[in-house]
Amino acid sequence: MIQILLLLKKVRFFYKELIVKCLDPNPSRRPTANQIEQVLLLYHQNHSFIDQILNEHVFSLNKRN
Repeated sequence: MIQILLLLKKVRFFYKELIVKCLDPNPSRRPTANQIEQVLLLYHQNHSFIDQILNEHVFSLNKRN
């Protein structure tokens, strides 16, 4: 359960960090649309993998009970 909470904290941090970068007062330091797309795609791929691992873990716990 602690691992899941830590994961959720990282997810929120990811979005917060991305939003802060997008709202930078200096437009030259903001990510481009292509950069944002790449970051979101990479995050989604990794998050899907983590979801799969968590689901397998929960399934194995349910099988024990």
